[in-house]
Formats: sequence, structure tokens, C-alpha cells
Amino acid sequence: MANARAVSAALRQLEKQGLPVSLFIDPDPEQVATSAKLGTGMIEINTRAYAEACPRSPDLNTVAVMQELAKVAAAAERGASHGMKVLAGHGLTYRNVSLISNVPEIEELNIGHNIVARAALVGMERAVREMLVAMGRPINR
Repeated sequence: MANARAVSAALRQLEKQGLPVSLFIDPDPEQVATSAKLGTGMIEINTRAYAEACPRSPDLNTVAVMQELAKVAAAAERGASHGMKVLAGHGLTYRNVSLISNVPEIEELNIGHNIVARAALVGMERAVREMLVAMGRPINR
């Protein structure tokens, strides 16, 4: 990583202030390894390529989708094996979230845009409940 020293210094400064910090990285083994070397406790895996591979239909069982999902899952597993908290996000929607939400090492998904856009039509509570259903998660009342 070209800016490893600067990123490491920024991480230390922010963490010293008690702020949780994650590095937003592509699902690339080298980027996961570099993140671990920098000593970050948290990474967010960029799911853009996965989201772009997803068709508009509900059928996500395509070669391109499975390839991108495998990259995300492998990066998540590597990150967790280094003791990092693993998050993921970018381009996730009600339509494509189901497969990503089943990657066990991913502790948190960032899906703000799609939920907020839906909430403008149906309200925030319903939008969140619908996302939980799309993720196959039980809805707690």
C-alpha cells in the first residue's frame, strides 16, 4: 500500500480518540493482508462488483454473481481469521442482499441508501422490516 505509513498514523490517532475505524477495501486478499498488517480492528468489504453483477431479476444464481460472492466471502473469512471485525457494503439492495447476508463472518451490512429510498415511500420502520425479511432474518417485535 503506497500510503501505509499515513494510513497507519491516521488509524492510531483516531483510535487514540476512542473512535472506531474501519478500512473500506475491495475483496482482495492483498488488501485484507495489508489491513491486518496496519493493525486495524475492522474492515468494510466493498460489495460494488457483487452488486453490479446481480441481475435485475430475483434469480441471483449466475456465474458472475457467484464469482463476486466468493471473493467477498473469502475476504471476509481472511479478515475474521486476522481477528478483524468484518463489515460489508456498497450497492446492496432488497433484491441482492440475501446472499451477502449469509456470509457468516460479516457482522454488519451498510445498506443505508436503499433503505432510506424505500422509507420515503413506506416509512422507516416498514423499510427496515422489509430489509430484514430480504436478509432472511427474523423480525423482533
